[in-house]
Amino acid sequence: MKILQIVIIVFSVWPAIGQKVAFGEVTKAELETTKDVQFPDANAVVLYRSVDSYLGNYIEVHERIKILNENGYESATVFIPYPEIKKVEGATYNLVDGQIVKTELDKDLIFEDELIKDVEFKKFTFPNVSVGSVLEYHYKTEYNNMFKIDLQYDIPIKREKVVVTNRSNVVGVQVIQNPRAFLDLNRIEEAKSTTFLATNVPALELENYVYDMDIYRSFLKVNLTALGDTFRFGNWESLGGVIIGVDEFGQGVKPKNFYKKDVEAIVGSVNDNLKKAEMLYDFVKEKVKWDKRYHYMPLQTTREAYFDEEGNSAEINILYISMLRSLGIKANPVLASTQLNGIPLTASLTAFNCVLVDLELGEKHFLIDVAHPNSSFHYIAPQFVNWQGLRIYPDDSFDWIQLAQSSMSTKSSIASVSLDDDLTFVGSVKERHNGHFAIETNHQLKDLGSNNMEDLISYKGKGLEILEVKASSNNSEETDVSFDFELESGVDDVEGKLYFSPMLFFALDVNPFQKEERNYAIDFGYPLKKQIMLTFTIPEGYVVESLPESSKMVVENLGYFLYRASTVGNTIQVMTVFEVDNSLLPYDKYAEIKEFFKVRMQKETEKVVLAKG
Repeated sequence: MKILQIVIIVFSVWPAIGQKVAFGEVTKAELETTKDVQFPDANAVVLYRSVDSYLGNYIEVHERIKILNENGYESATVFIPYPEIKKVEGATYNLVDGQIVKTELDKDLIFEDELIKDVEFKKFTFPNVSVGSVLEYHYKTEYNNMFKIDLQYDIPIKREKVVVTNRSNVVGVQVIQNPRAFLDLNRIEEAKSTTFLATNVPALELENYVYDMDIYRSFLKVNLTALGDTFRFGNWESLGGVIIGVDEFGQGVKPKNFYKKDVEAIVGSVNDNLKKAEMLYDFVKEKVKWDKRYHYMPLQTTREAYFDEEGNSAEINILYISMLRSLGIKANPVLASTQLNGIPLTASLTAFNCVLVDLELGEKHFLIDVAHPNSSFHYIAPQFVNWQGLRIYPDDSFDWIQLAQSSMSTKSSIASVSLDDDLTFVGSVKERHNGHFAIETNHQLKDLGSNNMEDLISYKGKGLEILEVKASSNNSEETDVSFDFELESGVDDVEGKLYFSPMLFFALDVNPFQKEERNYAIDFGYPLKKQIMLTFTIPEGYVVESLPESSKMVVENLGYFLYRASTVGNTIQVMTVFEVDNSLLPYDKYAEIKEFFKVRMQKETEKVVLAKG
């Protein structure tokens, strides 16, 4: 009786949500609206969104969008994340001389394909769009195997209704909301269906220092918890048993003969297991290319991946484990979930989407990924740093391990600077990039080739000119970069005294944390250390009148900032160190981090004063 009362209350309070909006019945009032009361700054709003998802069968979507100003025109392009679109119908509605004018979508609508974050989208654009237009579309797609339904867009949603139906007696499912999101939903459970209702869903608010805003987008995730009576994933042990029982996985991690001669030729007479592991890593990464698909299950054998020289993330890493084990080196698969796939909270076939490698050498463990181009032997790509992974041992037992970077990435800069007669700074910089700094630089080098090398330098400043850029990669984890520069407008000459910030273009001149509050964790990507050393030659005829004071600021569970300035002979020497030990911090540390960056910014922009001697 209580359940019935709850359902009655929900539908009486939100009658507009509980009932479907008729397709094609756009009202004059909707067209006359010029601003939304709840979201007065919105460029466009979704007036109504309805999703009916019949798992394993089809999905049906109906949306109505209001364009409020010219900045909302981008909402006239629709992205559909389902490849098998059966039919799309819709129209643009405008109010002309007090009359509703309807412009229907072309019956022979041509879709463009676009790959976004490894998802294939079909997209189209509405015709005859202007300020005040209402856009409406409806489509149905077969073979509904999508396990994620967005509840939040980059524009507000006024009313929303999502129904997930599972009529199968074979497949067991569990529907959960993204635990990182902040959206209140009304959930109504029925025999075969679950209904989700929401009103006035705010747009996803963009923040800096976030790996990807989509991890904080409100969405529903459909977890497969059973396949018939044979496979029921009531716990992690049963799930791990099912996965390891698949031949391509369980047999794939075992040593093989087809690569034996290649492996022997690679390692030769090397005895050190760490060196062997590094050599095999380089070999597999070069030979077997990632097909850009994340998966925790091999879709082909390790032999096929080896000779086809292409594979998904599971196939490549399982092949690497197999090779390590063939040399007697301990290595185990780790089931993991990328940040975009979410946190693995419940045992299901959709909890994980990739495989990593746990390499064990004595007391030391290395977390390794061979597949992704942003991973190297000592550094996994940032998207894999996501809570915990399920490590599976040869005896089919398992445990949980933290998915964290094994090593810190560093960037060291050494600059020699002088000031010429027209008060222009002239200098040279030598940098060494390690870890992810090197990986990112090497990707840029590959894209740039020998052209536009100046684009490799990210420093900005008024009057800054970058000259003679050179770069050389010692290996995938270490790259050297050097350049010369000239900087105008860096000195203020006031009554014969020279004022300038000795950090030049290296200084943090804007605090990246400006907002009063923050709802998302702060993600620096990976543990990092940036060290800068500058040596200034004091112009002839000048002496140092004042220098910034040396200081150090430490933030618990984050890292520290060090600033030192001194004079040595006829030079000024400045050194800064910015270190982040814990790259992911909860949002309740925001005020402390904001103050930390404020102090750092103020220190790095303090000025030296030179007076005539």
